[in-house]
Amino acid sequence: MSRSGTVKEIKKLAKQYGYDLELRKSGHGRLTRPGWNFITVSLTPSDSHAMKNTEAQLKRNQRKQAR
Repeated sequence: MSRSGTVKEIKKLAKQYGYDLELRKSGHGRLTRPGWNFITVSLTPSDSHAMKNTEAQLKRNQRKQAR
């Protein structure tokens, strides 16, 4: 998948969980949500599990914040 396709997918996923995506010069993105921990994600994933791993990170962060 191209970087632009990955960015679109990550933006869509982030929106579902209430996060915003900040693009960084390093080729990574930072998912932010006011009052919550940020999550750093690769915008050029090299494996097919990258999107699933990103979604798992978002879910873990939500459970962690709910406590």
